Amino acid sequence: MGAFGRHSGGCAYALYAAALLYTDVVRAVLLFYLMPIWGFLLGWAFLGDRMTWYRWAAIALGVAGMMVVFSDEAGLPLPRVWGDWFGLISGVFWALGCTLILTEKRVRIATQATNFFLVAALVSVVVALVSTSQGTASPPQGAAVGGVLIWFLPVALLLIIPGGYASIYAPSKLNPGLVGLLFMAEIVVAAVSAAIWAGEPFGWREMVGLPLILLAGLMEPLALSRRARSPA
Repeated sequence: MGAFGRHSGGCAYALYAAALLYTDVVRAVLLFYLMPIWGFLLGWAFLGDRMTWYRWAAIALGVAGMMVVFSDEAGLPLPRVWGDWFGLISGVFWALGCTLILTEKRVRIATQATNFFLVAALVSVVVALVSTSQGTASPPQGAAVGGVLIWFLPVALLLIIPGGYASIYAPSKLNPGLVGLLFMAEIVVAAVSAAIWAGEPFGWREMVGLPLILLAGLMEPLALSRRARSPA
Protein backbone atom coordinates (compact mmCIF):
# COMPACT_ATOMS: atom_id res chain seq x y z
CA MET A 1 0.00 0.00 0.00
CA GLY A 2 2.85 2.40 0.77
CA ALA A 3 4.33 1.85 -2.68
CA PHE A 4 0.92 2.53 -4.23
CA GLY A 5 0.77 5.73 -2.19
CA ARG A 6 4.09 6.91 -3.60
CA HIS A 7 2.89 6.11 -7.11
CA SER A 8 -0.34 8.02 -6.46
CA GLY A 9 1.64 11.11 -5.43
CA GLY A 10 3.71 11.04 -8.60
CA CYS A 11 0.61 10.57 -10.76
CA ALA A 12 -1.07 13.49 -9.01
CA TYR A 13 1.94 15.75 -9.56
CA ALA A 14 2.09 14.95 -13.29
CA LEU A 15 -1.67 15.26 -13.87
CA TYR A 16 -1.80 18.55 -12.00
CA ALA A 17 0.95 19.93 -14.22
CA ALA A 18 -0.95 18.71 -17.28
CA ALA A 19 -4.13 20.38 -16.02
CA LEU A 20 -2.34 23.72 -15.85
CA LEU A 21 -1.46 23.31 -19.54
CA TYR A 22 -4.82 22.09 -20.86
CA THR A 23 -7.30 24.33 -19.02
CA ASP A 24 -7.41 27.71 -17.27
CA VAL A 25 -4.97 28.01 -14.36
CA VAL A 26 -7.62 29.01 -11.82
CA ARG A 27 -9.98 26.21 -12.91
CA ALA A 28 -7.19 23.61 -12.69
CA VAL A 29 -6.12 24.80 -9.24
CA LEU A 30 -9.64 24.93 -7.84
CA LEU A 31 -10.51 21.47 -9.14
CA PHE A 32 -7.29 20.10 -7.65
CA TYR A 33 -8.06 21.72 -4.31
CA LEU A 34 -11.29 19.87 -3.91
CA MET A 35 -8.66 17.54 -2.42
CA PRO A 36 -9.36 18.38 1.27
CA ILE A 37 -12.80 16.83 0.88
CA TRP A 38 -11.26 13.55 -0.29
CA GLY A 39 -8.43 13.87 2.24
CA PHE A 40 -10.66 14.28 5.28
CA LEU A 41 -12.94 11.45 4.16
CA LEU A 42 -10.00 9.12 3.46
CA GLY A 43 -8.43 10.02 6.81
CA TRP A 44 -11.73 9.21 8.50
CA ALA A 45 -12.11 5.93 6.60
CA PHE A 46 -8.52 4.58 6.77
CA LEU A 47 -6.80 6.39 9.65
CA GLY A 48 -9.68 6.62 12.10
CA ASP A 49 -9.60 10.43 12.14
CA ARG A 50 -12.59 12.14 13.68
CA MET A 51 -14.64 14.51 11.52
CA THR A 52 -14.75 17.56 13.81
CA TRP A 53 -16.98 20.61 13.40
CA TYR A 54 -14.10 22.72 12.11
CA ARG A 55 -13.28 20.17 9.43
CA TRP A 56 -16.86 20.25 8.21
CA ALA A 57 -16.72 24.05 8.39
CA ALA A 58 -13.48 24.08 6.39
CA ILE A 59 -15.01 21.89 3.70
CA ALA A 60 -18.10 24.13 3.58
CA LEU A 61 -16.00 27.30 3.29
CA GLY A 62 -13.83 25.78 0.57
CA VAL A 63 -16.81 24.67 -1.48
CA ALA A 64 -18.51 28.06 -0.94
CA GLY A 65 -15.41 29.86 -2.19
CA MET A 66 -15.27 27.68 -5.29
CA MET A 67 -18.98 28.26 -5.97
CA VAL A 68 -18.43 32.01 -5.79
CA VAL A 69 -15.51 31.86 -8.21
CA PHE A 70 -17.55 29.75 -10.64
CA SER A 71 -20.86 31.53 -10.01
CA ASP A 72 -21.18 32.40 -13.69
CA GLU A 73 -20.98 28.69 -14.55
CA ALA A 74 -23.90 27.40 -12.47
CA GLY A 75 -22.21 26.46 -9.21
CA LEU A 76 -19.51 23.89 -8.63
CA PRO A 77 -16.68 23.56 -11.17
CA LEU A 78 -17.57 20.64 -13.39
CA PRO A 79 -15.00 18.97 -15.65
CA ARG A 80 -15.59 19.87 -19.29
CA VAL A 81 -12.24 19.43 -21.05
CA TRP A 82 -9.29 17.09 -20.51
CA GLY A 83 -7.49 19.68 -18.39
CA ASP A 84 -10.46 19.88 -16.03
CA TRP A 85 -10.48 16.11 -15.61
CA PHE A 86 -6.74 16.11 -14.96
CA GLY A 87 -7.20 18.72 -12.24
CA LEU A 88 -10.00 16.79 -10.52
CA ILE A 89 -8.32 13.38 -10.76
CA SER A 90 -4.97 14.75 -9.58
CA GLY A 91 -6.64 15.98 -6.38
CA VAL A 92 -8.13 12.54 -5.73
CA PHE A 93 -4.77 10.84 -6.36
CA TRP A 94 -2.95 13.34 -4.14
CA ALA A 95 -5.34 12.80 -1.24
CA LEU A 96 -5.04 9.04 -1.67
CA GLY A 97 -1.25 9.25 -1.86
CA CYS A 98 -1.10 11.41 1.28
CA THR A 99 -3.24 8.92 3.18
CA LEU A 100 -1.17 5.88 2.15
CA ILE A 101 2.17 7.63 2.68
CA LEU A 102 1.07 8.60 6.19
CA THR A 103 0.45 4.92 7.00
CA GLU A 104 3.88 3.84 5.65
CA LYS A 105 6.49 4.46 8.36
CA ARG A 106 9.33 2.21 7.12
CA VAL A 107 10.31 4.10 3.98
CA ARG A 108 12.55 7.15 4.21
CA ILE A 109 11.34 10.51 2.92
CA ALA A 110 14.23 10.67 0.42
CA THR A 111 13.20 7.31 -1.05
CA GLN A 112 9.59 8.39 -1.32
CA ALA A 113 10.59 11.68 -2.96
CA THR A 114 12.78 9.89 -5.53
CA ASN A 115 9.94 7.51 -6.39
CA PHE A 116 7.60 10.51 -6.54
CA PHE A 117 9.68 12.32 -9.18
CA LEU A 118 10.33 9.19 -11.26
CA VAL A 119 6.64 8.29 -11.46
CA ALA A 120 5.73 11.92 -12.21
CA ALA A 121 8.25 11.97 -15.06
CA LEU A 122 6.90 8.72 -16.56
CA VAL A 123 3.27 9.86 -16.36
CA SER A 124 4.21 13.23 -17.87
CA VAL A 125 5.82 11.47 -20.85
CA VAL A 126 2.70 9.35 -21.34
CA VAL A 127 0.43 12.42 -21.19
CA ALA A 128 2.66 14.26 -23.67
CA LEU A 129 2.69 11.33 -26.11
CA VAL A 130 -1.08 10.86 -25.95
CA SER A 131 -1.71 14.60 -26.35
CA THR A 132 0.61 14.76 -29.35
CA SER A 133 -0.93 11.70 -31.01
CA GLN A 134 -4.43 13.16 -30.61
CA GLY A 135 -3.45 16.57 -31.90
CA THR A 136 -4.09 18.32 -28.57
CA ALA A 137 -0.45 19.43 -28.48
CA SER A 138 2.21 19.72 -31.17
CA PRO A 139 5.83 18.51 -30.87
CA PRO A 140 8.18 21.36 -29.84
CA GLN A 141 10.69 22.79 -32.27
CA GLY A 142 14.39 22.19 -31.60
CA ALA A 143 15.13 25.86 -31.05
CA ALA A 144 12.33 26.15 -28.50
CA VAL A 145 13.62 23.13 -26.58
CA GLY A 146 17.10 24.65 -26.41
CA GLY A 147 15.73 27.89 -24.98
CA VAL A 148 13.79 26.03 -22.28
CA LEU A 149 16.72 23.82 -21.28
CA ILE A 150 18.72 26.91 -20.29
CA TRP A 151 16.25 27.52 -17.48
CA PHE A 152 15.53 23.89 -16.67
CA LEU A 153 18.40 23.23 -14.23
CA PRO A 154 18.05 26.34 -12.00
CA VAL A 155 14.25 26.02 -11.91
CA ALA A 156 14.48 22.32 -11.06
CA LEU A 157 17.10 22.82 -8.33
CA LEU A 158 15.62 25.93 -6.74
CA LEU A 159 11.87 25.38 -7.14
CA ILE A 160 10.71 21.95 -8.30
CA ILE A 161 12.90 19.61 -6.21
CA PRO A 162 12.59 21.52 -2.88
CA GLY A 163 8.86 21.97 -3.43
CA GLY A 164 8.37 18.32 -4.31
CA TYR A 165 10.39 17.16 -1.30
CA ALA A 166 8.34 19.39 1.01
CA SER A 167 5.15 18.07 -0.58
CA ILE A 168 6.22 14.52 0.32
CA TYR A 169 7.49 15.38 3.83
CA ALA A 170 4.29 17.11 4.94
CA PRO A 171 1.93 14.17 4.24
CA SER A 172 4.23 11.89 6.24
CA LYS A 173 3.58 13.99 9.36
CA LEU A 174 0.08 15.45 8.97
CA ASN A 175 -3.48 14.42 8.24
CA PRO A 176 -4.04 14.43 4.46
CA GLY A 177 -6.99 16.79 4.71
CA LEU A 178 -4.95 19.26 6.76
CA VAL A 179 -2.14 19.05 4.21
CA GLY A 180 -4.58 19.89 1.44
CA LEU A 181 -6.01 22.85 3.32
CA LEU A 182 -2.57 24.27 4.11
CA PHE A 183 -1.62 23.95 0.45
CA MET A 184 -4.67 26.01 -0.47
CA ALA A 185 -2.57 29.18 -0.27
CA GLU A 186 -1.43 28.15 -3.75
CA ILE A 187 -4.87 29.08 -5.07
CA VAL A 188 -4.34 32.77 -4.33
CA VAL A 189 -0.83 32.76 -5.80
CA ALA A 190 -2.06 30.94 -8.91
CA ALA A 191 -5.03 33.27 -9.43
CA VAL A 192 -2.99 36.46 -9.04
CA SER A 193 -0.05 35.27 -11.16
CA ALA A 194 -2.42 33.98 -13.87
CA ALA A 195 -4.16 37.37 -13.96
CA ILE A 196 -0.85 39.22 -14.26
CA TRP A 197 1.12 37.01 -16.66
CA ALA A 198 -1.49 34.88 -18.46
CA GLY A 199 -4.20 37.50 -18.85
CA GLU A 200 -6.83 35.39 -17.08
CA PRO A 201 -9.71 37.32 -15.48
CA PHE A 202 -9.51 38.40 -11.83
CA GLY A 203 -12.75 40.12 -10.84
CA TRP A 204 -15.16 40.36 -7.92
CA ARG A 205 -15.76 36.60 -7.84
CA GLU A 206 -12.08 35.88 -7.31
CA MET A 207 -11.77 38.66 -4.72
CA VAL A 208 -14.68 37.21 -2.72
CA GLY A 209 -14.13 33.50 -3.28
CA LEU A 210 -10.40 33.26 -2.71
CA PRO A 211 -10.53 34.65 0.89
CA LEU A 212 -13.19 32.06 1.68
CA ILE A 213 -10.87 29.33 0.43
CA LEU A 214 -7.97 30.75 2.44
CA LEU A 215 -10.15 30.84 5.55
CA ALA A 216 -10.98 27.20 4.91
CA GLY A 217 -7.27 26.44 4.92
CA LEU A 218 -6.83 28.20 8.26
CA MET A 219 -9.76 26.60 10.09
CA GLU A 220 -8.04 23.50 11.44
CA PRO A 221 -4.65 25.13 12.26
CA LEU A 222 -6.45 27.92 14.16
CA ALA A 223 -8.67 25.43 16.01
CA LEU A 224 -5.69 23.26 16.98
CA SER A 225 -3.69 26.31 18.07
CA ARG A 226 -6.56 27.53 20.23
CA ARG A 227 -6.94 24.08 21.77
CA ALA A 228 -3.21 23.95 22.55
CA ARG A 229 -3.39 27.31 24.40
CA SER A 230 -6.49 26.34 26.38
CA PRO A 231 -5.93 25.09 29.95
CA ALA A 232 -6.38 21.34 30.42
